[in-house]
Amino acid sequence: MTGQEAQAPPRWPFAETAMAKRIRDFDWSATALGPIAGWPQHLRTVVDFMFDTPGMASLVWGEKAIHLYNDRFTELLREHHVQPLGRSAYETFARSRGAFAADVAAGMAGQSARLPAQRYPVLRNGRLEDAWFDVDYAPVRDEHGAVAGVLWTLKETTTQVLAARALRESEARHRLLIGSWAQAVWETDRDGVVVADSPSWRAFTGQTLEEWLGYGWLDAIHPDDRAYAERQWRDAIAARGLVDAEFRLRAPDGGWRWTNVRAAPVLDADDGIAKWVGINIDIDARKRAETALRESEAKYRSLFESMDDAYAVVDVLRDADGRWSDFRFVEVNPAFLEHTGMPWPIGKTATELLGTPNPHWTRLYGQVLETGRSIRVDESEPTLDRIFDLNIFPLVRERHRVAVLFTNVTEQRRAAAAMRESEEVRRVALDSGRMGAWKWDTRAGTVRTDATVQALWGVSAPEQPHPVSVYADLMFSEGADWLADVAAKDIAPGEDFQVQVQIATGPTAGRWVEIRGRAERERPWIINGVSFDITPRRQVEERVRASEQRLRLLVEGIPQLVWRSADDGRWTWSSLQWQSLTGQSLAASLDRGWLDAVHPDDRDATVRAWHEAATTGGIDVEFRVRRAVDGAYLWHHTRSMPVRDDAGRIVEWLGTTTDVQQRKELQERQTVLVDELQHRTRNLIGVVRSMSDKTARTSADLRDFRARFGARLDALARVQGLLSRLDDVDRVSFDELLRTELSAMSGSLDRVRLEGPMGVRLRSSTVQTLAMALHELATNAVKYGAFRQAGGQLAVIWSLDSHGEGGKPWLHVDWRESGVAMPPDGAAPTGSGQGRDLIERALPYQLRARTSYRLGPDGVHCTISLPVSASTEVPTHA
Repeated sequence: MTGQEAQAPPRWPFAETAMAKRIRDFDWSATALGPIAGWPQHLRTVVDFMFDTPGMASLVWGEKAIHLYNDRFTELLREHHVQPLGRSAYETFARSRGAFAADVAAGMAGQSARLPAQRYPVLRNGRLEDAWFDVDYAPVRDEHGAVAGVLWTLKETTTQVLAARALRESEARHRLLIGSWAQAVWETDRDGVVVADSPSWRAFTGQTLEEWLGYGWLDAIHPDDRAYAERQWRDAIAARGLVDAEFRLRAPDGGWRWTNVRAAPVLDADDGIAKWVGINIDIDARKRAETALRESEAKYRSLFESMDDAYAVVDVLRDADGRWSDFRFVEVNPAFLEHTGMPWPIGKTATELLGTPNPHWTRLYGQVLETGRSIRVDESEPTLDRIFDLNIFPLVRERHRVAVLFTNVTEQRRAAAAMRESEEVRRVALDSGRMGAWKWDTRAGTVRTDATVQALWGVSAPEQPHPVSVYADLMFSEGADWLADVAAKDIAPGEDFQVQVQIATGPTAGRWVEIRGRAERERPWIINGVSFDITPRRQVEERVRASEQRLRLLVEGIPQLVWRSADDGRWTWSSLQWQSLTGQSLAASLDRGWLDAVHPDDRDATVRAWHEAATTGGIDVEFRVRRAVDGAYLWHHTRSMPVRDDAGRIVEWLGTTTDVQQRKELQERQTVLVDELQHRTRNLIGVVRSMSDKTARTSADLRDFRARFGARLDALARVQGLLSRLDDVDRVSFDELLRTELSAMSGSLDRVRLEGPMGVRLRSSTVQTLAMALHELATNAVKYGAFRQAGGQLAVIWSLDSHGEGGKPWLHVDWRESGVAMPPDGAAPTGSGQGRDLIERALPYQLRARTSYRLGPDGVHCTISLPVSASTEVPTHA
């Protein structure tokens, strides 16, 4: 070409996906990013990374939050019915702008965060479904270090969230079942003093009436449990709460039996405590079984954790054609990691861990399942460069589960092979005279050799002496240089020489020869010596070096932090993973220097574990390690086992340190969820008890009670159904609660007008009581009012006052029936009056609500005003 070379069009080698093509074809010139050819390199790099990410990924860029994303992320965009590419993400996520803007602002300020279990609606199978995601966001910086955008990654956790919810429901059913197993029933006065006889208690404990009354029941409690039981009882009385405690009671035969005591206050008409009622459940058999199980599990776990042999339980997998194709690890003991050198394998398949595992392992496991017979065999794993002595036996054949007990016998097998090879080499050398003698005159440059030396070098020199250059010409340059250096130096009398050289040419090319010699004392220029073939030994040494290289690569490739130590935790080596995490150099981590990266509060326990290691035979301790990039302390689990010599003496300690921060966070989360479950259960029991008492007082007979109480229980169950779908930071909205109750009562909303803002979030403490009030209004409309009479209509209009009483948000509800033919003045009232009592008395008392209830000329008119959640958002109207 003439003139300046034409510039090739810019290329951007990101992955060829549908979303990548859309971004490449999009007209960016009209956006804040400008033409794609002018995008800065750091933006291209992060977009490349986003497309390579297997999960959902999204990028907002610049002050206007221009939105880019990968193919997987489009699943979250279907329900917005917009084309968000190139537009501001604030427009796309307008309904949640407040929270989204705050997170974007935090990311643009250089912060990163993990937001677990975030609920998002996802359009799937033609309908909008709730889904949950773990969300991570982090700032993206430009070439000057300034924050230019925020990168989001999402991992769906819907299955885990729904599983946790099912677990909570299962536990609630279990508690109700346990409540029916009572061996003793009793009552006290409102102050918790026993004033009435309980024959079942006395039969359970053997106490007389006099011993039982007052606080005499404490004497029947085991001395070690008495203070605890009394404290539980007095705390419950002070808090007007429930009692649920376990302790030991004296049995009539003088022994002790475990009991579970449960008690609750009974309220009078003025919501004061009238008395306490309680039950005792005999749990002695369960407690004894639990103790036996703990002891048994402790023995098993002790054996499992301490055994030197590796143990694993695996599920053997079939492919689509029914052939045994892979296996997944279900359980392993600590020795498994030591024998295999593999990373933590639980839940992963052999292929996921090793890439190309030995297929014979899977066939052996399948053979054991098919025959039901154990197998004992040696098998190698080339990927790990190890040999194992395996004992495979069936565990649960119908689940395709086997167990394998094995030992790493690589060194033993290779040592035995090397010994056999060495013995063979020695035998051949002796049989064939492979060790030869020579005499070298360094001044004359001649050498006398026997037939063995000549055979080693593949030369024929019948006339003696002959030039030493005959051998120098057959060597590689390093060996020839050594001969020249020796010949040129001033040799000391009796000086020793030793060198290993490799033959480069000739019939024995490639053979390694060791040369040893000693100068004569009277004539130091004369060197007498021997030569022998060391080719097999050099081959073994080369394999050892290759094995050590593979081991080093394996150690540096696993996610655990690996280290070596002398006694008492004095490190002699740390892996690159430790140095990268903590920022310590290798030198800084040695001896006790690694403790500087351990949280100060954890150092004493860590050092104490090392002091006890010689007695316990291992290290198993958890502590927090400082992460260099941000100074955060993350929980890690450290395990170490001693390496012993043939005499059983500890040579060194080899250990791993594994990140368990996520496990710790999940455990804390579980504790919070259990506390919330207990709190909601106590509230629910209180509501049911109050509802039962009031229904009973206003029912004509048992049949009437059953029908009315059942309907109220159904309403309460609907509320619980709404609450059970929420996590600890979410709320039930008023419109959702109202629609649920009206749909359940009338079956259709064609005669109902609903008007008001959607998404008004109720306080959790108000939902159950408000739901019962709406149920009573709806029930009255079905029996007597708008839903029963053909011309009846119902309008429910509500509004939100964001700055109501006390500066807090208040919800105002107007329930108005029309077109209802009301009974004449003076006619007997219809219904029990419980609904009106609930609205006019219970709501103001329990929820601080303001209410009114009036029977107008054409139906009921009721108003309810109450405080709601401070985080209420009002995006749309019904």
